Amino acid sequence: MSEENQVGIPTITVARINELADDSSSASIDLDIDENVSSSNEQSSYWAEQEENLLSKKDLDKVSRDNQHKRDEDWRTKFDSTFKRLFTLLAFLFAFMVTALVLHWIIPESWQWLSESQAGRLETVVLAVLVSKAATVMQAKIQ
Repeated sequence: MSEENQVGIPTITVARINELADDSSSASIDLDIDENVSSSNEQSSYWAEQEENLLSKKDLDKVSRDNQHKRDEDWRTKFDSTFKRLFTLLAFLFAFMVTALVLHWIIPESWQWLSESQAGRLETVVLAVLVSKAATVMQAKIQ
């Protein structure tokens, strides 16, 4: 491998190691280590220390539970917002159906745009929703 291909890999030769071994003043040893390698080693040692601290304190389970709780809360929040949007959409559709049905009943026949079968189906849906709501309210009062 040439030195150009060894980006980030320290280049120490046998001759350099022998020089360092023969040198009696080892106070300032320059190993020609790239600064990027040194900082990445410091980063990985920092994370290794953090993991060791968590393991030694038995906090890893607590961190895991907290992370799982955050994920669960994220899903719960997404489900709640989706449910609210769907409920709002259905409420608008129901209001539109009721409005269309009432208009069908009160406007003159020449202005009506619904056929009798369409109006009948709309009436069935509206009455089913109203009866269902009334039954739910009565059941809640009984309990």
